[in-house]
Amino acid sequence: MGELGRSPEPCVVVGVNGSGAALCAVRWAAAEAHRRRVPLRIVHAAPYAVGNPLDEQRAASVLALAQTVAAHARPGVPTHTECVHEHPVRVLAAAAETAGLLVVSTDGGNRFDDVLARSLALDVCAAASCPVVVVRGPECPVPTGGPVVLGLDDVRRDAAADAPATRLVVIHALRGPDSMLDAVAGHPATARAAAEEEIMKGLAAWRSRHPRVPVEVRVVQGAPTDRLLEAAVSARLLVVGTHGRRPGARLVLGSTSRAVAWRSPCPVMVVPRNARVLGPEAQDAPQSAAENAVAAPRSRGLRPHDRGELW
Repeated sequence: MGELGRSPEPCVVVGVNGSGAALCAVRWAAAEAHRRRVPLRIVHAAPYAVGNPLDEQRAASVLALAQTVAAHARPGVPTHTECVHEHPVRVLAAAAETAGLLVVSTDGGNRFDDVLARSLALDVCAAASCPVVVVRGPECPVPTGGPVVLGLDDVRRDAAADAPATRLVVIHALRGPDSMLDAVAGHPATARAAAEEEIMKGLAAWRSRHPRVPVEVRVVQGAPTDRLLEAAVSARLLVVGTHGRRPGARLVLGSTSRAVAWRSPCPVMVVPRNARVLGPEAQDAPQSAAENAVAAPRSRGLRPHDRGELW
């Protein structure tokens, strides 16, 4: 306990805090580790336990329960547990440096603890260098047959994306005068058609690798957050991105990523601009929801006027 260990191979990391939502995140992470064919690391940040034997026992119990849940969810996945006596954001950001995917949880209630958990999850999304999935608690069941929804910002640069082996819905929001395509085309219908064409061109390489995966492109009007949250109601994963262009930009999330991660009824993946993906072994796992939904390093979300900051 104390110093977070370095994993010798890419893995799925899940942070736990003893809550019911965290156990939902463990189940999700175990299933994802199984699909990726990589180990699962269960991490508990316990600064409260320093020098207190009773709290050390509590921390051990949190990890033991999470490991039991993971074993029941996916018995064949190698699982390791770690307890670190530091702040949760620092612990999980460090874990993200060698992880292929980081999974955190958030409750949907309005109690102080629920709001604090959501705030910590958003801080982790901003600090992590790998994709982060925010999983809701048991009050938000995820449709198993739903699509993965991917938000795109600049269709000429962001459409190179990997997607799930079931169904992909790509959403791009036209913002009237704020949309370059709309301004160039001069007509909403023409702008939508131009955006759809650009998106399909950008997806051509991916579609050639996954010809059986249905792709639906939705070019919509209105606020990006609203359109994404509407699509999230029937989705099994919502993917948004970050596009910070300077070293300090990763310290915060922009408004769209923050809003959807805070309010989405389904799990949300936040993909850093230069996110790493797993190695060749995982690339062969076609059922990996998160791996296949991660946009390429330039993937981002839907705020063209907000490019200087992360979402």
